[in-house]
Parts: sequence; C-alpha cells; structure tokens
Amino acid sequence: MNSNSLEILPQLETERLIIRQLNGSDLEFIHAHYQRPEISHFTLLHFNNIKETKEYFDISCLPPFSREFKMGIVLRDTSELIGTVSFLSWNHKHRNGELGYDLAPEYWGKDLMFEALLEFLTYLFDNLEIHRIEATTNENNLLSKKLLERLGFMLEGTMREKYKIDGYFQNELLFSLIKSEYN
Repeated sequence: MNSNSLEILPQLETERLIIRQLNGSDLEFIHAHYQRPEISHFTLLHFNNIKETKEYFDISCLPPFSREFKMGIVLRDTSELIGTVSFLSWNHKHRNGELGYDLAPEYWGKDLMFEALLEFLTYLFDNLEIHRIEATTNENNLLSKKLLERLGFMLEGTMREKYKIDGYFQNELLFSLIKSEYN
C-alpha cells in the first residue's frame, strides 16, 4: 500500500452515532440519498441512474483512498445509515483537503451532524496529520454556515457566482480550519 493511501477506514463512535466505512450494501442508500432535492441542491451531487451512482461510489466510497473518501453516518441505536462525511481533494504534501457532509433532512436540527463532524475532524487532525481543512457552503445554506462557525471554521471569503443552481448563479462561501485552532 502506498503511504499516501488508505485501505481501511476506522470506525468512529460518538454517543449517538457510528461513522463507518461504506460498503457495497450502501450503494442504494447513496443513490436514493442524492436523489433527494434537499440534499442534491447544496451538495451538487445528483445521479441520473444507478450506473452513474456506482461509478461515483467506486471512486469515493471504496478503497484504496488516496485523494478522497466518504464515510457513512449511522444511528447507533438502529444501525440506520442517515448521511455521510467526506474528505476531498486530499493533498498529502501540504496536509490539507476539503470537508464534505450531508444528512437526511428528517435528522436536521438534532445536532447529529455537529456530533459526527467533531469526531471526524478529530480523526483527520490527529490520525492523518492534516494541517488545514477547507469547507464550502452555498451562502443560502444558513444551517451549514452556522454549523461550520460552531465548529471553529473561519470565513475566508465569498466565491462569487460560483455555481448555477435552479437557473441562477449563486455565491459559495469558503471556510477553513487550521489544526492549531481546533479544540
């Protein structure tokens, strides 16, 4: 195995959640999850068919992981997969990358994503020796903006009219978190 790739992702646990490596049985969840307008609108992920989903799944969700990886967020009590966390654009030399996350809408507002990201960020900083993590969010996604600020991310700026969503160009906010700022 290359020192710049991972074959196995650890299982991370919190009081209410398990964050685990995805497997082939999760393909249907991923396909259905990104078909939901509430998810695809802000993640910009949408698959036209299961073949497209499988192509994405094979790159992002199955080993080896060298440039990106996605893990599932599972409710501890029921074992239900309810969302994902991702580490994207992983630059090993400069020890940075981008955070991605999504959660089924019926679980919004319950602090589950905050709980998941606290554990995931700790893993990234402590075990992968990441120095800087970026996160972007649509300026209209107020819940995501508040979540990033609560986690200690600093707003670096606005990427003006970066994405065309629903026929309109929309701004994307760029946040970052440095390991020394994370507690």
